[in-house]
Amino acid sequence: AEEAALPPSVAERVLFVEEAASPPGVAEHVLFVEEAAAPPTAAASALVVDEEAAPPPAAAAGALAADEGIAEDDSLLKVSIVGATGLRNAEWFGKSDPYCMCQLKGKPRTKVQTEVVSSQLNPVWNFEATLDGYSKGDTLEFEVYDKDTFNAHDLLGMATLSSDCFHSNGFEGDLQLLDRNGKPCKGALRIKVGRQASPSRAEEPTPAP
Repeated sequence: AEEAALPPSVAERVLFVEEAASPPGVAEHVLFVEEAAAPPTAAASALVVDEEAAPPPAAAAGALAADEGIAEDDSLLKVSIVGATGLRNAEWFGKSDPYCMCQLKGKPRTKVQTEVVSSQLNPVWNFEATLDGYSKGDTLEFEVYDKDTFNAHDLLGMATLSSDCFHSNGFEGDLQLLDRNGKPCKGALRIKVGRQASPSRAEEPTPAP
């Protein structure tokens, strides 16, 4: 009876309202909101953050410059032990049989040695060697010994040469020998020292201007 109370035109309007509760426009609007939950600007922002987190080109260039600075300081050292004069005679019979050893202080793997010259207090060695691993500030150490066949070799004298003396312009001259107490003793050592770039640096191509 109540349904019959509504005229046909009113029933049609109620039915229209129910069907239109979720009109296509609303559904499309909901779909648009879901698709827009992560708008392109959010992805762009994440990309910007990633790019900002990476080290800037200036920082990378600075690190490279530091590495190049270390490599620049690393070089080879060419040492010539020419000879010695006025050495002490450590033999009871005959004369000393001297030889000389050289190394970078604190770097025993750089040690080199001349040949032994028999019965000579003014030996001439003309010995040349290249020491790898030299760095500015290193000190050269020299020790002259008398070779003894059956006993310990006798120290005839020692000398040192700091890098300040040869790093920039090389060195050529005589070094006064000292005893174990650091006091002058008989004899002098003639040497030549020069610095040269290591092969790894020398072979690097020159950058284009």
